[in-house]
Amino acid sequence: MKTADFLFNSDRQLNNGSLIVCRRSNIRMNITAEDFQVCGKCKGYYARSAIGHHCRKCVDHDGKNERIVMARGRKIAARVHPISSKDVRNKSYPYMIEDAVVKKIRYDELVTVYANKMAKKYGTQGQSYKQVRANLRLCSRFLIAIKQIDNRIKDFSDVLQPEFYDAVIGAVRVVTKYDEDTKLYGAPAVAFGYGILLKKLAELLRNENTKKKMPGKTEEVDNFIKLLEAGYGINRGVAETQAQNNRRKEVVLPTTEDIKKLHAFIKMERDKYYEKMTEKFLDISWESLARMTLLSLRIFNRRRPGEIERLYIEDFRSHRSLDQGWLEIMTLLRATWWLPIPGLDHASNQEAYDGLSEEGKKLTSKYSRFKIRGVPVLVDKEVLDCLNLLINHRENAAHETGNRYLSACDLMREYSVKCGTGAPETVRGTILRKHIATKCIALNLTDG
Repeated sequence: MKTADFLFNSDRQLNNGSLIVCRRSNIRMNITAEDFQVCGKCKGYYARSAIGHHCRKCVDHDGKNERIVMARGRKIAARVHPISSKDVRNKSYPYMIEDAVVKKIRYDELVTVYANKMAKKYGTQGQSYKQVRANLRLCSRFLIAIKQIDNRIKDFSDVLQPEFYDAVIGAVRVVTKYDEDTKLYGAPAVAFGYGILLKKLAELLRNENTKKKMPGKTEEVDNFIKLLEAGYGINRGVAETQAQNNRRKEVVLPTTEDIKKLHAFIKMERDKYYEKMTEKFLDISWESLARMTLLSLRIFNRRRPGEIERLYIEDFRSHRSLDQGWLEIMTLLRATWWLPIPGLDHASNQEAYDGLSEEGKKLTSKYSRFKIRGVPVLVDKEVLDCLNLLINHRENAAHETGNRYLSACDLMREYSVKCGTGAPETVRGTILRKHIATKCIALNLTDG
């Protein structure tokens, strides 16, 4: 019955403008069709406020993660342009907030073609879909702004015409909060990005017109591109705005005590969940151990936030003892000067190894190394044991089935508060990298 109702609700040829739901709301509540969400399993339509309660029984889900529940329903509903690719249909639109911005470009043909191209180009890595979704929202915000300037524009294809060029510049300034008095931008990076985005969309529209054998429209788009390249006078204001912001920006580096406090807290939690995992497998223990282990790697190696999150299992399995020479090892250890200093495997450089003390030689067996996109990452024995334990139990973790990544969690913000640091807002990935660079200069640790 629910399947038949779903076909009626989703098929334009069958639907007569009404929506069949599992339970109608009281007329006094003034509920519209937008307030209902389809269940990803049974395909029944339920009120958004009640869909979480329904999923507890229907899909045996606790209903707490509302984002996943909504995304499953949006995948089934598939309210997208017919030419949308599978990746755009299942990995882009379902995870976007269902607001006026998304609704504006959901059925825009040119934006859909652009999204398909982006998903195909960058879809080899799961996190790249965040970039696709961000660009879709940029397109929609721009389209909303330019429609308010010129109501003749209906979709994005209309924008990329020479006659609307002045409206394009005006819309960019509206979206990026341009101040006419100071000649500065509230969002300078977005203003710069719009120049690149508009050119890409124009080139894409030109290619589509060429495929459809529409030489007249192709020439119009070519003229728009010429205007954009010659007269897009926004970048100068963007550069001045960014320079001014950089001069006024105050960067507060974390104290060494805060970093040590975070490291000690993570090590304590990691050891606790490692013991629990060795005794008995539990989903919550597995997930917590993964969080602590990946955060340990990130802090120790001072890697960028996205690098550790994009660690492939295949990259980790290639780990081996340190064997690339003393100079490379010392370069890596510049980022971890406040932690115990490891040595290197004697097989790599016998002369350097012989120069180590007995204590240093013992430390060489404690560390291994693997590479992420060619960049070395150091792993001590305790973290290595945790990583191996996580991989051995991956099949038992149902939510990790088919995931090529070792883990993907944004954790620094959460645990810098939990560990009780004095200034948690300073304990972030980028600021940690600045911290070690500043300390190296203070201690005169140069390449020479």
